[in-house]
Parts: sequence; C-alpha cells; structure tokens
Amino acid sequence: MSGRLLAFIALSVAMVGAGDALAGPNEDGVIILHAVPYQSRSGQSPCSYDATLNSCSEANYHITDGNQWNWFVLGVFPAGRSPRVMGATFGIDYDDTTVYLLDLSPCTDFELPTADWPRPGQGTAVTWSTPQTDMFVKMYAFAGYEYYGTDTSFCLTPHPSQGGYFADDSVPSILDPIVDYGCLGFNGDPGYLPCPPGAEGACCIPGAGCVVLSEDECVAGGGDWIGPGVPCDPNPCAVPVVERSWGTVKRDFR
Repeated sequence: MSGRLLAFIALSVAMVGAGDALAGPNEDGVIILHAVPYQSRSGQSPCSYDATLNSCSEANYHITDGNQWNWFVLGVFPAGRSPRVMGATFGIDYDDTTVYLLDLSPCTDFELPTADWPRPGQGTAVTWSTPQTDMFVKMYAFAGYEYYGTDTSFCLTPHPSQGGYFADDSVPSILDPIVDYGCLGFNGDPGYLPCPPGAEGACCIPGAGCVVLSEDECVAGGGDWIGPGVPCDPNPCAVPVVERSWGTVKRDFR
C-alpha cells in the first residue's frame, strides 16, 4: 500500500473521529457554489474550468436558463486567516427529478464518497497531498442543468455521517467546522451565498479613498467593496482625475 494512500486513509479516519475543541487555521471557513457556463471539455474533468474569484460576492449562485453549466464547490475563508486545508467533508442535497448531473469530479488528490454519491443526501471526503493555502480553495466540480424550469436549488450540506469540516495538516488533524453552506438556485429560487463572517477587505468610498471594512460596512457607507483580504496598499481604488488649468498648476508648484 502506498504512503499516499496510507496518508489518505489516516486523514479520513481522523476526520471521522477527531474532535473540534481546538480552533485551527481554517476557522470560520464556509463553502459556496459558483457557476460558470458549460463548455466542451474534450475528455477533461469539470475541474479544468477556471473558477477564479476576486471576492466572495462575485460568485454566480443563481441560474435562470435551462442551459448546461459547471458549478464549483469553493472553500472560502475570512480575511486575516492563513488557511491550510488538507481535507474536507461535505454533502449535497437537491431534487434529482429536475436537476440532472452530467459529470462531476473532485478537484483534489483523493476522494472517499458515500456508496450512493452523488445522489441527494449523500456526502464525500476529499483530501490533498499538500495543504491548500489560498483564500479560495477549489474543492469539487459538477456539470449539469435544470430541465423543467422548476424553482429549485442544489445545496451543500454537512456530510451525512461525518459532518462538515475542514482538516489542516497537523498530526492528528485539527478539524474546523464549516460554518455555512451555499446553494445554487435555479429559475425563481434565489440560491444562497454565505460569505465568511467578519471578512474585511479594501473598500473604495467616494471622497474617502480606500478603507479596510467588511462588505456590509462598505455597502452601508456607500462604498464599492473590492473583496476579502484585499489591502489598501497598493491602493486598488481608481484615483479621480481633477481638471486644473496650467496656471493653477504653476501656482501650486512654483
């Protein structure tokens, strides 16, 4: 048996049996769904698509047509965290009489799904051979569509037997609970996007420039939130251009 497989089995057992008393580097993380238009994959897995997001609020979690789509499971973490994701457990729930899956694949090195995965109410455990340290971690990908024009959703849930956790690369792994789960809404169902609690990032406020705030604080102040973890140095906000006469410029810099 290979060392990689042994590591996978050991981590899977740890994710089933370990407690969550200690807060780890993946604390307060959530998992969301982000959809992109379906393309011909030429034999490649759905994970080959680009799922890059600059901020959690940019995720596409509402589909209003019957076309084929790819949607990704992304782990997202608050600003100020330094995630080290070695594994995760989660489940899915949806109406399989109206939402049809064409393809799916883990965006990881190993997977241990339940027997009836990806049926509704089932779950999977996924792991990497090296820790994932990005603020947005691509975990899984699905391809599919909603056929009948029904108002319905495809939702992430805790694993039916293991719960929902992120595991780090400690030995044994520290398990941080996944604190919220996203839904992809179809047609009249709006879906659900749970951005991480307390996430802060650059906010461009007219007349005030760049200020680091949470998304809610930024919007309430009339600003444009750039995204979690985005700093104000270098300044990501557009610098306004003020028209001045040549005479004024010469006077100011005389």
